[in-house]
Amino acid sequence: SLKGLCILLDATYEYCTDWDICLNARKSKLIYFGKRCTDIFVPTVNGTPIEWVDSCLYLGVCIISANRFKCSALDRIKKFYRTANAIFRVDGRSDDLTMLRLVEVHCVPILTYGIEISVFDNSQRSKLRAAYNSLFRKIFGYRNYESVTNLQLNLGRPTWEMLCETRTHDFYQRLS
Repeated sequence: SLKGLCILLDATYEYCTDWDICLNARKSKLIYFGKRCTDIFVPTVNGTPIEWVDSCLYLGVCIISANRFKCSALDRIKKFYRTANAIFRVDGRSDDLTMLRLVEVHCVPILTYGIEISVFDNSQRSKLRAAYNSLFRKIFGYRNYESVTNLQLNLGRPTWEMLCETRTHDFYQRLS
């Protein structure tokens, strides 16, 4: 509840004051989940209001205000394409396998960051898979409607599904 939030903020502020820790309300954001409300109370920290936002970036994941907890991969996909395009623009383009290795090292980690915890819905996962497959299409000259699954397997590279499964498995192995 908002009342509980205010009590927690006051307690946090007192603790931080006692331990000489600075809180910056301008760097703090509030996001809500559930039914949208037009009149939202604005909590403060030391008299400075904390802003309500519709989305925020937390540990590399864009969290969206909605009825339920929701994340967006659009910022990640944009960053992925910017990075890939920077690599593809280099003059004196290398052979296909070298280009593939470059984008695997510099671009794929952008797409796969945090994928093992399943914060994205099926629509977002589909967009991430399309971006991953677009690398292979671009490098090896495949058209948008052509499947690159056999190409990936023949090159010894994982498909998007295999990549996600491996990362999820490794994540749970590290947890246990």
